[in-house]
Amino acid sequence: MRIILAGILVMLACSIATGQRLTRMLTVEIGGTVYGSYIDWSRTFGGPGGSGMVELTQIKTWKGFCGGLPVSESEFYRIAGYELQSVRAAEYRTGSIGMFWGGLILALGGCGAMLSGGLEEPENTPLMIVGGIGFTVGFVLELGGAMRLGTQLTPASFALQVADEYNRKLENPQ
Repeated sequence: MRIILAGILVMLACSIATGQRLTRMLTVEIGGTVYGSYIDWSRTFGGPGGSGMVELTQIKTWKGFCGGLPVSESEFYRIAGYELQSVRAAEYRTGSIGMFWGGLILALGGCGAMLSGGLEEPENTPLMIVGGIGFTVGFVLELGGAMRLGTQLTPASFALQVADEYNRKLENPQ
């Protein structure tokens, strides 16, 4: 929370100095560090093609902010004018939620089938097998959905480029 407040204060100071409106600036937080406009790639990531840049292209855990307020990945791209990316991000999020809840329901149903098959007087082995398969598949789907909910569709490097491009347009409208 302190990092976000510090980022907001820094952006506010920059906003006053440059005349930009704080409420429209896009920033990206990666691992607790907030990046905004005019990224100096050579200073921040050890030069073009440096190891930091290679690692950044693989990171899909980032948060987008507009004017210091958190926005979803879909909203981040919509604000920047990337409509196709916005739709894809929304579909990715919806799919992740569907995987999580669908997997949970399937796992619970499979667990119920296993229990009911095991409680019958002569054990109902086929029902227990089907329940076990349903539980396993459901658990894997639920786990996959939960893992996807913690990540974004696009890597952080792309989000940084979009934020930088958008913030440059804010300062120099043409």
